[in-house]
Amino acid sequence: MKHDESSSHTKPHTMTVEGKATVTVTPDQAVITIGVVSEAKNVIDAQQQNSSVSNQIIQALNRSGIPSNDIKTKQYSVRPVYQYTEGKSILTGYEVRHLLEVQVNQLNQIGTILTIATENGANIIEDITFKTSAPHAAYRKALQLATLDAIGKAKELAKTLRVQLNETPIKLVERSVHVQPRPTEKMVLAATTEAVPIEPGELTFSAAVEAVFVYTNF
Repeated sequence: MKHDESSSHTKPHTMTVEGKATVTVTPDQAVITIGVVSEAKNVIDAQQQNSSVSNQIIQALNRSGIPSNDIKTKQYSVRPVYQYTEGKSILTGYEVRHLLEVQVNQLNQIGTILTIATENGANIIEDITFKTSAPHAAYRKALQLATLDAIGKAKELAKTLRVQLNETPIKLVERSVHVQPRPTEKMVLAATTEAVPIEPGELTFSAAVEAVFVYTNF
């Protein structure tokens, strides 16, 4: 049988490419972790002292406009405190640690919130984590750009190979979901009661796809 060269030239082939993209957005929300560490010889005294200060902080934040629903307990722990002398451990008291997470929806309030917390007895400001109220929209944008990147790569390959490309992929696989949060601010309690300036920076959302395209020889 005679080989049909024309049919072999038009036989479809596939190419697989990866597309990547990154989108950066400015945070519009933050979560502040603040807390109180209390120590007393008696566990009940340590708990009562801690509860009193914690409630004082929460009430002060409520008065400043932070609703109770935006304040929640992140960690509560009670542990014995020992003093080691001459190889022996002696129980000297108890430590109560209460960490609160405060949701902040207006970033210009952060400095004021930190000041209010410290003025009302907070002796821990653990960190500030920035985030966006629309993470899914940011990621979808990155995913869209990653798909366009894959199409662009396929078109360049087709041009280099001098083949006809179907620009609609026959298969598209989402390869990654990645959010790079802004590095958490580590806070140190300061003696001043002035509002602390905080820079939110940017959040990075990255996406990658694997796309399979069909092409044919001219």
